[in-house]
Amino acid sequence: MRELDDVMPAELIIHACDFIGVTPQDAYSKSREQRLMICRVLISYMLLYRGWSLPSVGREIKRDHSTVVYHRGVILNKSDTLIRKELYRFRSYLLKQDIRLPSIPQFKKSLRFRENINNK
Repeated sequence: MRELDDVMPAELIIHACDFIGVTPQDAYSKSREQRLMICRVLISYMLLYRGWSLPSVGREIKRDHSTVVYHRGVILNKSDTLIRKELYRFRSYLLKQDIRLPSIPQFKKSLRFRENINNK
């Protein structure tokens, strides 16, 4: 079983696109289609967990850093059941690919840890 940090970002992006059923070009497009937004949220989730900065994730998904801030909020928002459901389904998908994706509570903990370090 590989940890998320042991997988190259390009491979993670391909897995997110395969899971949603889109190409990376579709995911990077200007389209606001729901499935493409979900794909971008999944990519943001993985890259933020790996410690990427908001601007770096934004550049990777061809969006502004404020979009990544929105994605982070969507991930942490318990009332967005569609995103939560897709994140849990995606975790199962990655387990079949022999990759362990951290849970949402682990994601929150890693964000708090990084914020505490950055504020010192």
